[in-house]
Amino acid sequence: MRSLNKVTKLVLVLSIMVALLAVACSGDEDDEASPAASPAASTGGAAATQVPAVTQPAPATAVPVVEEVMGPSGTLTVAARINFESRYADPHQQVHGGYRTSLLNTFEGLTWRRPTDGALDGLLAESWNLGADGLSFTFPLRQGVTFWNGEVMTADDVKASFERATAADNKQYTRDEMISGVKGVTVVDANTVTFNLNKPYGGLLERLFLFSHIAPKAHMEKMGADFWMDPVGTGPLTITDLQLAESMTFEAYADYWNPEYTSHVQTVKMQNIEDPTALLAALRSGVVDIISSVKGPMIKEIQDDPNTSIIKVGGASIVVLKYDYPVDTIIAGESMPVDSAGNPDNEASIAKYGAMGDIRVRQAIAHAINRQEVIDALYGGFGEPWATASCRTSNGYNPDLKPYAYDPTKSKALLAEAGVSELTYVYNTRDSGKELAEAIAGYLREVGIAPEVKVWDSATYRDKKLVDRANGFRGIREDPFGCIAMGESMAMYTSWYTVNNKAQGMLSWPVLEDLIEQITSTLDTEERAAVGREAATYIYDNLGDSGLWTLDALFGIGPRVKGYNPGPPNSQLVRLYTVELNE
Repeated sequence: MRSLNKVTKLVLVLSIMVALLAVACSGDEDDEASPAASPAASTGGAAATQVPAVTQPAPATAVPVVEEVMGPSGTLTVAARINFESRYADPHQQVHGGYRTSLLNTFEGLTWRRPTDGALDGLLAESWNLGADGLSFTFPLRQGVTFWNGEVMTADDVKASFERATAADNKQYTRDEMISGVKGVTVVDANTVTFNLNKPYGGLLERLFLFSHIAPKAHMEKMGADFWMDPVGTGPLTITDLQLAESMTFEAYADYWNPEYTSHVQTVKMQNIEDPTALLAALRSGVVDIISSVKGPMIKEIQDDPNTSIIKVGGASIVVLKYDYPVDTIIAGESMPVDSAGNPDNEASIAKYGAMGDIRVRQAIAHAINRQEVIDALYGGFGEPWATASCRTSNGYNPDLKPYAYDPTKSKALLAEAGVSELTYVYNTRDSGKELAEAIAGYLREVGIAPEVKVWDSATYRDKKLVDRANGFRGIREDPFGCIAMGESMAMYTSWYTVNNKAQGMLSWPVLEDLIEQITSTLDTEERAAVGREAATYIYDNLGDSGLWTLDALFGIGPRVKGYNPGPPNSQLVRLYTVELNE
C-alpha cells in the first residue's frame, strides 16, 4: 500500500489584503453549514477589494516561500464492544447497522448523507436524474475516482456491485425490497448508469447509500466470497487487516478523490474490548484514544477524569420493544386479522396468537415500564422517553405522539380486563443487553407478567432476528438501532411490517402494508413524509411495537484527540477520518 508523503506548495508573498464576501443562505441553520450540492462542487468565488498600485519597484526575482502541508500522520486507536466478523470488510454481506462504522469509513455508494447536516446528496454519483415516467434514475458518475488497487471506477463496477448486493445468497434485510423495486441496471457509457424500476421507488436513493457500496467488478469476480480477505473500495481509509473477533486496521488512502474528506490520521486501529471495566481502563490509561458503548457508571468516571471527556451526539439511536409472533404464520404470508371494515380484529387475533395478540396485553406492557427511570439508571440521563420507532429525522416522525405513560395500576387493570392473571413469556436479548432486559423484566413482573429472560450471544441473536426465519424469535425483546440520519427513510418500517419481508419475525396489518407500499413508491418528499407519519401513528395506536426511548451516542475521548466530529445530530455516522490528534 502506498503511504502519503509530505507535500509542498508554493505561496507567493504579496502585500495585499483580500476581503471575502460571506453569502448568506435563507432557510434553517443547517443550510449555513451545508456544502454545495455535490462534495466536490465549487462554492463560488468571492469578490476581491481593489488593491492600490505599488509604488516601490518589485524585486527582479520573486522568492517563493515554501510552506509544508502535512499529510496524514499518527495512529488512532478506537475500542468498543465489536465482535469483528468477515462481513465488516465486505460491504455487500452486511445484515444490520453494526457494520457501518467500518463501512462508512472505507466504502462509498452513489449517494451519501453529508457529514455536516445529514442531507442526502450525490457521492460517487455527481447527481441523479429521474425519468419522466418515474421508472428510472440515471446517475452521471464522478470521474477520476480510483479504487485502492489503482483501477478507475466505471459504470460496470456500479452495475456489478448492485447485482452482488442483491444476489440470491445475500442476507441483508433490505434485499427483498431492493429487488422488488429495481428491474435492472443499464450501463449507458463508462461514466453513466441507469437504474430501471419495476415501479416508482422513492427509497432507492437511501438504499444506494446504505446497502450498495461500489467495489471493482474484476476484483469481486476474482475474490468471490473471500472478498473480505482482500477488500477494495474507494473511501478515505483502506482496510489493511482484519483479525476476526479481535480488531481491524485501516490506513489513509493516498489517492482519495475528495481532498475535503481526506483522513487526518495515517493509521486507525479498532479493537474489540467487551468488558466495560477494561474498556474504561484502556481509555484512562491512554491505550486507546476513543471508546464507544459508554453508559452507566462509565459516564461519571470519564467526566471526573481531567484527562478524558465525553462527546455526545444527541438522539443517535432508538430503542423499541418488539412483539414477536409464531414464525410459521409469518412465512405463510398472513397479516393480523381485520374485520369487514379493515380494522384490527382483536378477538380473532387472540384466537390466533394467544395473549400477545390482545391489544390490551400489549397496552399493559407499554404502560408497565418506567422509561425515565431506566434512562437515568442505565444511561446517565442521556436520552428521553420515546413514542415510536421513528427518529427525529425520519419521515415517520410525529411529534404529537407521546410515549405511553408509566402507570402500573392501569397495566394491572388492562390485564384483568383481558382475563390474563399470569402471563409467562420469553424475553430474548443479546449478551450486551442483559442488564436492560432484566430491568424491563422487573417492571413486567410487578404487574403480573413473568418473562423468562433468555440471553443470546450477539452473532446468534442477529442471525435469529434477521436471517434464520425458520427458527426466529418467539416472545418479546428490546431492539436498539441507530438513526443514521434517515432524513426521508422509513427503512425500519419497510423491513419490519411487510408480509413479504418479515426477516424480523413480526406481523402486520393490511392497512399498514398499504401505507408502507405508498412510502416506498412515492417519489415526492413531502408526500412520502405525510404517509410515513400516518404509518407511524397506525403502529403506535395498535402497538405493533412499543417505543421506549431515544438515546444520545456517547464517546469517551482521550487527551490525544484534538478534533472529532462523529456526525450530525440524530445520527450514528461515525466518521473516523475526521479525527485529529495532538502529537
